[in-house]
Amino acid sequence: MSVKILVADDSALDRLIITNMLSCYTVITACDGVEAMRILDENSDVNILILDIKMPNMDGFEVLEAIKANNRYPRLRTLLLTNYDEQDDEIKGLKLGAVDYIRKPIQMDTLIARVNVHVELLQIQETLEQRLNDQELTFDMIFRQAPVGILIIRSSDPDNFEDAVVIANQVFEQITGRPKEDFLKRGWMSFIHPDDLPKSIVNYKKLLAGETEYYSMEERYIKPDRSVVWVNATVAALQTSGDRKYSHICILKDVTERKNYEISLEYNNEHDLLTGLYNRNYLERLLETDFVSRAGGKKALVIIEVSSIGSITRSYGYNYTQKLFCAIADALGQLATDSRRLFRLYEKRFAFYLSDCKDKAEITEFSESIVNLLDTTFKLDRISGGIGIVEIDDDSPRSPDQLFKHLLIASEKATNTSASSFNTCFYDSYMDSQVNREDKIVSALSNIVYDDDDGGLFLQFQPILDLKENRIRSFEALARLQ
Repeated sequence: MSVKILVADDSALDRLIITNMLSCYTVITACDGVEAMRILDENSDVNILILDIKMPNMDGFEVLEAIKANNRYPRLRTLLLTNYDEQDDEIKGLKLGAVDYIRKPIQMDTLIARVNVHVELLQIQETLEQRLNDQELTFDMIFRQAPVGILIIRSSDPDNFEDAVVIANQVFEQITGRPKEDFLKRGWMSFIHPDDLPKSIVNYKKLLAGETEYYSMEERYIKPDRSVVWVNATVAALQTSGDRKYSHICILKDVTERKNYEISLEYNNEHDLLTGLYNRNYLERLLETDFVSRAGGKKALVIIEVSSIGSITRSYGYNYTQKLFCAIADALGQLATDSRRLFRLYEKRFAFYLSDCKDKAEITEFSESIVNLLDTTFKLDRISGGIGIVEIDDDSPRSPDQLFKHLLIASEKATNTSASSFNTCFYDSYMDSQVNREDKIVSALSNIVYDDDDGGLFLQFQPILDLKENRIRSFEALARLQ
């Protein structure tokens, strides 16, 4: 570090002595305060001023007052030249901004030691300022160029932002669509979507209470045009000094595109793309949830199978059939309520889930209203089919697949009853016994085929004898167990 020292003293001898003592530094001199101020104005790189208090034209105190009144000399360090009997002047000079004093007659060792101390302090100050500048530059680069939104809030009251200091980068304002002044006026939580706000408040209170150092969550911000932007928000506490003890940094990453894609995938997974109704996947999850929670009263599934759709497609074409399905969905939608939700299970199958019904009579009445609606609305289209009904109670299977199997059996029986209209059929104990019988037969045959210890199944041919002609005319094949 190059150090330049200005010596202001009306004594030419003292100026010469000091200049010789400080020959290792660049030294310039002034004979009074006026010349000293002129030199300071012309040389902004003066680091140390050695100033005699008693000078003509402009004394040392006046020079100190002039320096103090001008912000052009923030780093100038002033050392006073005083006499041993001028302690009051030393105190006055220190109050006016001097940092040290040297008493006359000047001792070489004392002068050099004092000056070296202040040169070292200047070097330390320069090093610290350089580090601070580097840190500020690094922070500024990150703050301005980071591809995420950054908001820093410092406040003495977490619920009042009137005295808050708010710093936001350009990306934060772009993501939220709002300038930092909006967050200063109303607080940053004012623009969070109402559905996400409760969870955000809970997390923020935990942060204020010191229960966590930070939290992250996906939430929505409302822009001035009422559009919504999805963000991944990370909020962390900052350790700062001063009376603004509530300091936080909020980092936002725009995830709107990904969330919209996820929402689209979720919608397609849960909805029938033609009619917009919920599909079988959603109904299965709904049934499983209700099985676990045992919510509501008596329940039932009602399936509507349009069996005549094949002949209609052959007669009028695929596009006509698709429009007909949409019309059927709209018509059935008139009967849908919160406790009677409508689904499309398959191409020609619709279903109602009755989550809270009184008794079988109510279910029967509802199914008859479906028949009347379809017969009346689609009389000219001559659609027909069957309506299968499965009541769900404590004894019912807790497997959606098993319930759907029972539904299909009931709807097939209803379909076979009439080919010109819709008929209804409840899945009853007789059907259940038939299903159980078939299951038992299939299970038994499977055991016979795959279980070596079961003796095995073999085929026996029994001859049929024609007694008149006394010869074998044919064979009867019989399945036998070993």
